Amino acid sequence: MAHRNRFQDLFSLRRLPGLALALLGLGWRLLDYLGRTDIFIRIVESTGGRPAMIASALSSIWFSVGLVLVGIAYVVFVGEPEKGAQRHPWWPYVGWSVFAVCLTAIILVPTYGAIELYIRTQIAKGVSGVPRSSSPASPNSGADHPLYSGPRQLTLDQQRILISEGAKLHAELIGLPITFLETDMEAFSYASALKATFERAAIRTTNVSPQELGEADRYGIMIEVANANAPPPNAVKLQQLLLTADISTKFVSTIDQFRNVPMVLFIGPRPILGFQ
Repeated sequence: MAHRNRFQDLFSLRRLPGLALALLGLGWRLLDYLGRTDIFIRIVESTGGRPAMIASALSSIWFSVGLVLVGIAYVVFVGEPEKGAQRHPWWPYVGWSVFAVCLTAIILVPTYGAIELYIRTQIAKGVSGVPRSSSPASPNSGADHPLYSGPRQLTLDQQRILISEGAKLHAELIGLPITFLETDMEAFSYASALKATFERAAIRTTNVSPQELGEADRYGIMIEVANANAPPPNAVKLQQLLLTADISTKFVSTIDQFRNVPMVLFIGPRPILGFQ
């Protein structure tokens, strides 16, 4: 009976704020390990400003540890039975306020990251149509509509993000092959820039090498894997790393040239404007 009373007292109203904080810390850490919150958090970090500061705090393991310790301290020192002690009536309000602020941040920041990821993905997919009112053989039919968008290049912010975030994954991306479409020097230039940035992040890559396209509908930046529907974990982390720098990629099947290589980062041609 004594043990039962102690168990019931553990979940008394006085102790609930502390228990809620401790469970929130444990739940957030489990969600970070088992869910996709890491990629959402990194995307928010890449946006800069105050949201990035909050996202950095949430991604730290000390945030979860701090919540657990504060929750335990509340249960032990504040939520003890009132017998022989006088507790300030504002303590429960303080505890629940801290819980509400942390829970709001945990919900809003990943949601913001998910929305930003969706927007970036849709922007990457969007290609302007090219209306044609005359014969394609006419020299002026496409004078105002270039075949491709401008050359790709890594901005300084993208390089900073890839270096700082890539340093955390360098052990999982050792020996990353980077290839480019063998007839596209613009793709070669972009692939070389990515290689230099990855090397600065201690991600050892192979020499940038040419490869054939494989299929006519392949364009953009691709991660070649054996099964595009079930990419290996390190390929998923590579995709997430690139997304933090606003570089969209897609998984495609490896061509025969690299059938014995687990993963290849292939810089394909830019999409033709007016086609998807």
